[in-house]
Amino acid sequence: MRSAWLLLLLLTACADPARNLYEGMQQREGIANPHAQPATKQLNYDQYEAERNKLREHEVTETTTPSGTSR
Repeated sequence: MRSAWLLLLLLTACADPARNLYEGMQQREGIANPHAQPATKQLNYDQYEAERNKLREHEVTETTTPSGTSR
């Protein structure tokens, strides 16, 4: 029994809460609105995270440019 708890603890520590939240919200939408078609194709979490990181990098480069230049 003790090893089962240890295994459960290790698996829980490896979980990504942001991924679980994102995927859970997508599943909830599918259950709540089974006949609704999304307006755009839904991204999986890896695609979402890559797009989010691109936007963050773009945001950082805009805030670090000299104030006299425009981007």
